[in-house]
Amino acid sequence: MDALLSWVEELRLAVSVRTGAWPFAIVNTLHVVGIALLFGGIAVLDLRLLGTSRVIEVAKLARLVLPVAVIGFGLAAATGLLMFVSNAREYWAHPLFAWKLALIAAAGANALLLHMTSWRHREGWGAIVPLSARAAAVMSLGLWLGVIMCGRLMAYF
Repeated sequence: MDALLSWVEELRLAVSVRTGAWPFAIVNTLHVVGIALLFGGIAVLDLRLLGTSRVIEVAKLARLVLPVAVIGFGLAAATGLLMFVSNAREYWAHPLFAWKLALIAAAGANALLLHMTSWRHREGWGAIVPLSARAAAVMSLGLWLGVIMCGRLMAYF
């Protein structure tokens, strides 16, 4: 695995991100913007599922914020990959990196489960959101906060 990670770190793009005057700072900034769009959209929807702003229909809010969250995820994933390749061996060896990836996978599975189950009936949701959707919202907030925490702590430990 070390040989593969070393090879990845020597790719022209990885070297450029790692050694250039501005590339890593720009990639890191775009990563934060992606996270903000992702978590901002998800948090607004999750909080609505938990009972805030009941004047806004869940379906209408979802149509507004989910595309923003998806764009944010794409930006965060792409820039996260760029940061990873710039120091692949260091990131791979970091214990919080595995936790971050596991939490991202769990958050994705949680969202998929919500969309495959109670979410498809959201058009009929009135003031009362099903318990399964509220539980998924709590899980979503916790999982994404865990992802953010792992990412931030990786920079300090």
